[in-house]
Amino acid sequence: MSVSFDIEERRTAAPDRPHSDMAIVTRGYFRAMGIPLLKGRDFSERDDSHTMRVLVVNDAFARKYFPGEEVIGKRIEPGATNGKEGTRLHEIVGVVGNAKQVALSTDPDPIYYFPYKQLSWGVGTIVLRTSVPPLNVEKAARDVVASLDREAPMYKVRTGTEISAAAIARPRF
Repeated sequence: MSVSFDIEERRTAAPDRPHSDMAIVTRGYFRAMGIPLLKGRDFSERDDSHTMRVLVVNDAFARKYFPGEEVIGKRIEPGATNGKEGTRLHEIVGVVGNAKQVALSTDPDPIYYFPYKQLSWGVGTIVLRTSVPPLNVEKAARDVVASLDREAPMYKVRTGTEISAAAIARPRF
């Protein structure tokens, strides 16, 4: 989803604020997805609701909104909130490589990432990286999810290859 934000050093009126895609991820997401950490740090266990609010941005975000500047340490105030405390400034602590957010888009989409423990909305997606055929670990994954919460549904189990094929099916046709 695309959410507006305010840059601490260049505040603007609400209708003129920049906006970007955003995602909420857990520690290890970038490694699992093969997205390299370019500078700064990844999220850690200490990035929770009791600590300074942080974000990781992709390279496209850094180049678009902070051209020629060091982005680590910059602060933005995203319009996204957990509803408990309103909007707050978040410090950019890392920059990761670009990953396609929209199938076959020509340019990388700017995106900023929240740590799950600081903004936990809605239904999550679990991504597993495995050295064996992915569907061979489906039962084990279901068992782990069930051990955490018997009521948690697990559906639409697909491989990365299946997701990629579905994303390009229409243009390919």
